[in-house]
Amino acid sequence: MLNKRIYEGKSREELFEKMQEELNLSLEELYIEEEVMPGSLFKGQRYRLKVVTKEDVRSFIEAYVREFSTLANIKIEYALTEEDDFYKLELNSENNPILIGREGKTLTYFQILLRQALLKNVGQVIHINVDIANYKEQKLKNLESQIEEIAKEVLSSKIDAILDPMSSYERRKVHTIISTMDHLKTESVGEGNERHIVIHYVEK
Repeated sequence: MLNKRIYEGKSREELFEKMQEELNLSLEELYIEEEVMPGSLFKGQRYRLKVVTKEDVRSFIEAYVREFSTLANIKIEYALTEEDDFYKLELNSENNPILIGREGKTLTYFQILLRQALLKNVGQVIHINVDIANYKEQKLKNLESQIEEIAKEVLSSKIDAILDPMSSYERRKVHTIISTMDHLKTESVGEGNERHIVIHYVEK
């Protein structure tokens, strides 16, 4: 459970001053959820701040990994880094294939559950990418090579290419790759697990 600090008062500015004075941290080091409570006949509206520090979030993520390691009975080493409000969690163990799962499904489920736990405890979306022994990074490199080959075929044949269903992360990667190429555009089609990308040839 994260340590969530609550500040309430009549003035939003005073609350921010009190919060920063007490915590002695910059706003960049905090996750802040603001709430305005409507006033009544005899009371004016009040403000509430729910505050979680990034240090507490990092501690929560590390504790989550340790608990998972204990429950899975697998010794897991981890490294947690942060850049531009995005966390990257690298895991490694002697049983990486088990942690990754078939086609990366166990890894995907772990990331989903961790994100949901963070959302529940912090009160807002925390962007975090979990990888095991560079599995995702290598998969993305392979994906880049495949997309570049498919793009060449579409440019040559001028026939649209329908790709297999992908995760949202992989689809964003494909959109980014194709956006740099002339005469090509991408379109996301389908719903849920069947959502996929179509690469279109376009005349200019």
